[in-house]
Amino acid sequence: MDEQAVIDSEPHLERFLREILAKSDAEKIYLVAHSMGNRVLTRALVNIAISNPEGAGRIKRIILAAPDISTREFTQQIAPAVFKLRAPITLYASSNDEALRHPRNGMVVVLARVNPVRT
Repeated sequence: MDEQAVIDSEPHLERFLREILAKSDAEKIYLVAHSMGNRVLTRALVNIAISNPEGAGRIKRIILAAPDISTREFTQQIAPAVFKLRAPITLYASSNDEALRHPRNGMVVVLARVNPVRT
């Protein structure tokens, strides 16, 4: 997946999530994204959080696995909006992940801003 694919996918995922929130009878919704899919999910969630955070109350957890998101983007753009959804965010990454050993443009450094869990 490249950045253009992220840009192209975001409105479709946002529309899908809005439909699930509006039409589903599910009481609890858990969202999981991996790698660059985190960009698509978090951008869609930012838009939902800005327009209708109360309507997303059934989102019970957001799981970001090996996120390919810069520290700056996460702390300045994503977190302030997504935290309005009041859903806990769990971030999974591995110190064996090649991207962590050779971060580019601050990718995945967001781990330094959360309390990592040692397993």
